[in-house]
Amino acid sequence: MRLLLLIAAVLLFVRAPMNAGTISTVTCSAGAVNLTQSEPNNASCDAIYRTPPSEAAANATAVWGSLYGSTGVDSNECCAIATSDSSFDAFFANSTTLTWIISVNIDGPYAYASLDLGPLTEYYQEYSSGGTVEETLGPGEYTFSAYSYVSDEGGSSVSASTVMPDPVPEPTTLALAVPVLLLGLISARKAGR
Repeated sequence: MRLLLLIAAVLLFVRAPMNAGTISTVTCSAGAVNLTQSEPNNASCDAIYRTPPSEAAANATAVWGSLYGSTGVDSNECCAIATSDSSFDAFFANSTTLTWIISVNIDGPYAYASLDLGPLTEYYQEYSSGGTVEETLGPGEYTFSAYSYVSDEGGSSVSASTVMPDPVPEPTTLALAVPVLLLGLISARKAGR
């Protein structure tokens, strides 16, 4: 039994850095259709709403290091709306430099997109752009997100991707894993006497 406890403690300690508390969340809204998904590593959603003569669609994906969202509305009347929101969180134990590759496409008078990349926030309206942005983040927890919106007619899309360092455990993960590991080692040592 003590050997099993020791093995479980070691596995918990070894697996903790791989799971790091990274949560990816997406929300897609198109007309009356609203979808949300939240998963440990990646999440995606697609929403389509058709009520002739209007159609609205939204798509979002969030993966460790990559965000994407797009919306589109084809409407002959007022007020059809589509939104997409994607995000993931990350914890950095040390200062980390990220280089983001960004692509934005805005099509329509009532369309916009935004990116929240930690302390860097970008807002896009009435144009398309792309390029790279580099930022250095201090140790801590950050949320990265992309949002796109359109109403009445047109579309918007936004994407941002970077090479993320391997996830590290949040301080609370380590605070729980270390005592369990120590308890397993003490129990194994007592069993060996």
